[in-house]
Amino acid sequence: MVDAAGATAADLARLPLFADVDRSDLEDLCRVAPPVVLAAGTPVFAQGARADVALLVVAGELEVAVGEGGRRTVLGKIAPGEVVGELALVEPERTRLATVTATRATTCILLSPDLLAVVTRNAAWAAIERHLLRSLVRRVRETERALHEAWKAAQPAPDRPAARAAAAPSLRERLRGFVGRGT
Repeated sequence: MVDAAGATAADLARLPLFADVDRSDLEDLCRVAPPVVLAAGTPVFAQGARADVALLVVAGELEVAVGEGGRRTVLGKIAPGEVVGELALVEPERTRLATVTATRATTCILLSPDLLAVVTRNAAWAAIERHLLRSLVRRVRETERALHEAWKAAQPAPDRPAARAAAAPSLRERLRGFVGRGT
């Protein structure tokens, strides 16, 4: 059978996070979470907008950026096998912390909180949940590392005169520069 769900299931099967998932579970996932195709340059999520869904990138690439007052900072790229907007799955109705844009033609699977109730006994969904947990832990560690580095940089050097230390940017100012917006 060569329908959209079958073709997408084959694409999903190539992603490492689905290495141990049966094809039938991937096809079931594709039926309840059909693929979304985004053209290059398509804005996907807007910073400050309501967060209601997440996306699993199957093919292509998304860019994540934050900005305020005309200033824009690219935080990273989302590649195949990665999820973006995952906080919408655990805290729906919150606002987006970043803007996400397709950098080239991108195929994604739409993940919503409602999907959780539909696919409770699906190995593909269980693989996504494990992947999300690992991704969240990695991002928390990266944030902790960045905060620690900003804190260390904000500390006055032992040989620095007090006047120069007082003129150094505060931790809050350094963090504001790091994330591109107020803290």
